[in-house]
Formats: sequence, C-alpha cells, structure tokens
Amino acid sequence: ENSTSVVSNVTLNVAPGQVLAIIGEGGSGKSTLARMMVGIEPPSAGRVTLDGVDLSSWPRAHVGPHLGYVAQDCEIVTGSVAENISRFELSVAGAQRDSVNRAVIEAASKCGAHEVFAAMAKAYDTPVGIDGCLLSSSQRKRIALARAIYGDVRLLVLDDPTSGLEATGERALASLIVQLKEQ
Repeated sequence: ENSTSVVSNVTLNVAPGQVLAIIGEGGSGKSTLARMMVGIEPPSAGRVTLDGVDLSSWPRAHVGPHLGYVAQDCEIVTGSVAENISRFELSVAGAQRDSVNRAVIEAASKCGAHEVFAAMAKAYDTPVGIDGCLLSSSQRKRIALARAIYGDVRLLVLDDPTSGLEATGERALASLIVQLKEQ
C-alpha cells in the first residue's frame, strides 16, 4: 500500500484582514488543509499555529469559539435553526439567552440570511430535522455560514462555500467576506 501525503511542505502566514483563496483540482488537499487550519484534522508532521501558539495545545473549548468553519458538506444537527447557529448555546436562561438570541440574529443578518430564517414557519425556532433533512441545501449552507461567524470569530475558513447556495446567497457571501475583511 502506497501512503502519500496529500498536503506537504505548506507554510501559510495570513495577516488579520487578509483574504486567502486556495484553488486546486479535486483531491488535491484543499479540504484537508482547511480541516487542519481549524484543528479538526491534526497534521501527521509539522504543526498548525495561530498567533504563534500550536493549535493542538489549546483546549478545544477555548479555541473553538474563535474559529469559524464551513465544510464542503456542512453538518446540521437535529434541533432548531437558532440552536444550530448558536452552536447549541441556547440552553442558558434569562438575560444570557436574550444575548445569545441577539447574537444569532446578528450572525444571520451579516450573512444575508435573516429574512430567509424569519420567513420560516417558526422562524429561528423552526426544527431542522435529522441532519437538516427538513431544509433545502441553500438553507443548510446559510445556517452553516451564520454558525461560522457566530460570536467572536477571529479566523474564518470556508471550504467551497458557494456550493448549494443560490445566486442571492452567493451575493450575500461575497458581501460578508468584504465586511469581515474590513473588520
């Protein structure tokens, strides 16, 4: 069996506000690199650092809220639209819950999806079904985008973010990227 690295000898330095696109053929390692950049897949050699600190040394609970990631095939978990966007932080009560709800709407608004979710049968409380089966591919992608920018995200990694989006969603994504770059 021949074991060949898909990604090797890669060094990336991305400055705050910089947008970087990695383009290549299918199977060339773009998705693997994206998963490594957010700590989902550890490198077999070398390391991934953020602000000079090895990503593997940070507890996931501490680094996760600062990383936004949209996978090529975005995962939606059984629950509501709002629960998926908030990364299931809606289990809190009182003023903290109100804060989470505001952050959910802010994230959806930034990626141009507030109107989409507000128009659903139960708005943000709409159940998504098992693995998001009650949603269109565009609605699933919009939830994944809103989740990726929810909260205090400092690094956003998008793996084929336009797949499954309709033209309006693609324009909203382009606008979001410009807005986040300026921030």
